[in-house]
Amino acid sequence: MPNHRADPVVDGDPGWEELIRRLAAASAEFAAMWAAHAVAQPSTRVKVYRHASAGDIALTVTGFDLAASPRTPPA
Repeated sequence: MPNHRADPVVDGDPGWEELIRRLAAASAEFAAMWAAHAVAQPSTRVKVYRHASAGDIALTVTGFDLAASPRTPPA
């Protein structure tokens, strides 16, 4: 897959590249946005859950901010 972004989270990561391939195959609109670099950068953060017996459980999560899309309805 061509590298559309200079983003180490996406470029070279087979999981992300497969996701991008699947999204592009399913949506011509996504494929055009990705090719035009009009796709939001993923953000990574750590979520910590406090469990009564297991203690703190920290998970690293990656997501996209869809609220910036003009076609996303308000929550």
